[in-house]
Amino acid sequence: MLTVGTTEFTLPIISRAWDRVAEQLRRQEVEFKVVHVRTRDLWSRLEARQVDLMCGSIVSRSGDDRRLADYEVVEFARGRPMLLTNLTEGELPGDAVGTTALAELPLVVPPAGLVADYLSSWYGPGFRDRLDVVADIDDVHYGLSLLRSGFVRGCMIVTPSIGRRMAADSDAGGVPLRSLDLRDDREPRVEIMTGAFVHRADLMRYASEHPLNRLWTAVQEDGRTYRTP
Repeated sequence: MLTVGTTEFTLPIISRAWDRVAEQLRRQEVEFKVVHVRTRDLWSRLEARQVDLMCGSIVSRSGDDRRLADYEVVEFARGRPMLLTNLTEGELPGDAVGTTALAELPLVVPPAGLVADYLSSWYGPGFRDRLDVVADIDDVHYGLSLLRSGFVRGCMIVTPSIGRRMAADSDAGGVPLRSLDLRDDREPRVEIMTGAFVHRADLMRYASEHPLNRLWTAVQEDGRTYRTP
């Protein structure tokens, strides 16, 4: 059996890779299982070896992430997140915000996961006590609906793809949203990295024809095709 963990937004990575090797692995009678993993559980699932391979996004310090020392990684995208807001131009002018300004903005944030890790990089695990958190959410979709409704006025930190899509979506029944770039103007410099992760020791333990190595090779091929600069 091969067990692969994936977040909602990285499901296409493993789907494309599986298509490359599906016929071969079916002939080997490999049972393939996909597990939905929340971003906040990515590391714990990997470290506990509850999955053989993981696709997801992490907060990473460019060139200095000791958590990755024991893993092989295929990087699909790297960059700063965006700020999605229902605040007007008068309330929050411009098309970019520095990360130092986050302490002064009303924020809609989840209790754990990618955004919490991002904020914790500067404000520590107790960042809620140091920031103006106007709403706690447990799901990105709920946060988007909250901003669209106008019930809460504030900002959400989101991936660039979500930010641009939501800002371009003209929903006549909702409050218009704007996406603003986040300028990295404080230390440490952190980024959001989306990729695939596998234990290096597991790849070395098995022969190249083993299903895990076959699937990982397919992920590497996919990465060369779909990596975002």
